Amino acid sequence: GEIRITKPVGTGGIVDERTVAEQLVYEIGDPAHYLTPDVDADFTGLSVEQVERDLVLVKGAKGTAAPSTYKVSMAYKDGYMAVNTLVVCGPDAERTARHCAEIILKRVARAGYKLERTLVECLGSGDTLPGLWKRPEGLQETVLRISAHDSRKEALERFVREFAPLVTSGPAGVTGYTGPRGKPYPVLAYWPTRIDRNRIEIKTQIRSAAEWRGG
Repeated sequence: GEIRITKPVGTGGIVDERTVAEQLVYEIGDPAHYLTPDVDADFTGLSVEQVERDLVLVKGAKGTAAPSTYKVSMAYKDGYMAVNTLVVCGPDAERTARHCAEIILKRVARAGYKLERTLVECLGSGDTLPGLWKRPEGLQETVLRISAHDSRKEALERFVREFAPLVTSGPAGVTGYTGPRGKPYPVLAYWPTRIDRNRIEIKTQIRSAAEWRGG
């Protein structure tokens, strides 16, 4: 079969070969087996043709029988996270910031909490995209950002309490708090899986907007 992609006249945006092709390759996995509830689609023989302004013809797709499973995107409770930051400046600011991170994590451990996962970043030093460019030398200013994940909320509550003391009793160059004390928040982890389609009972409900609102 074939399909024509267009849009109403006078509206914003562009429908052309580039924008349509961009959507075709977005999150499809294997282009020879794009699994949907209705068909196992093969996009490898597709052609995309600009017919006229904002009108694109797409044809050449093939399909085989629908897969035996449905994709299910599930979420599950996965503990808690907390993030907090400190500004550090002065000679060798990155080294000072990493020393601050070491102090914070050791104090949390001394209080009885070995955090399950942590990530220490010195923003401005190249930590955001490591390996993409040469790391700067002699950094005079950085933002220390520490993220922590743990199954125990109380462990993270202790973690965020250890930042403020470094402003007045930490290494020289800790210039201030960049925001209020962080709070632990629950994490919902993502788990994509499949389920046999025969186990699913399909139901359709049609309601007015007022009914959905409970009015």
